[in-house]
Amino acid sequence: MESLLKEIGINQYEIKAYLALLKSEPITAYKLSKFCGVPFGRIYDIMERLSLKGLVELEPGKPMKFKAVKPDIAIAALLRKKEKEWEKAKEGVNDIIKKLGKKESIEDPISIIKGKEIYYWNILDIIGKAKKENLSIAGCLSGEKETKGLVEATKKSIKKGVVHKMIVPLSDTNEKQAKEIMDLGVEVKDYPISGLRVNLIDEKLCLLTLVDESLPYNRATITIKSPVFCKGIKKMFNSLWEKAKTIK
Repeated sequence: MESLLKEIGINQYEIKAYLALLKSEPITAYKLSKFCGVPFGRIYDIMERLSLKGLVELEPGKPMKFKAVKPDIAIAALLRKKEKEWEKAKEGVNDIIKKLGKKESIEDPISIIKGKEIYYWNILDIIGKAKKENLSIAGCLSGEKETKGLVEATKKSIKKGVVHKMIVPLSDTNEKQAKEIMDLGVEVKDYPISGLRVNLIDEKLCLLTLVDESLPYNRATITIKSPVFCKGIKKMFNSLWEKAKTIK
């Protein structure tokens, strides 16, 4: 019980007082202070806070007495209150995210990020933004953890009618994974290309990633929001696609 109360935001003095009330009949502040070890100078403040949280009921009289609300009622009500607070907080966070997202239209059309983890999350983000097609040049394909997230994102995208084409340098280590990707509905072809990753979304957004294992951040990704540039990248992709081998 003490551990649960801590988890839902009840402090140590409040816990002592509430647990003591659960073990007693309606009791005065003075006796409760002696019983639970909360300083008498703090007990009325503690009782008021517990009352506001719905854990304690007040019995008017001289002197006033306090009794605990049953845990199955009190804690359930407090959890519902916490859920409402979290929902409100989530709405606030979503509003902030939307406002920040609007800044994209006035940002520079080119930006650079470094590192493997942020590259992975950027890929997940742009897959969700695709409306017509996602053309990609992959490397050795992602690890198991990354693959799971990409698979789910790709499934959702394909259900929306988005066409996915991928060029990958096929090898003994990634052939099985490539075929699993094909089973999702992704068109995959084999072409020997290394050191470069490309993700092109709807001829509007392109991620060019340079991979170099000797660098401390492993890779650098250039995000380009230029329709003219993206059309050029699509021509390059289509040229490689014609040369690439069909995977059987």
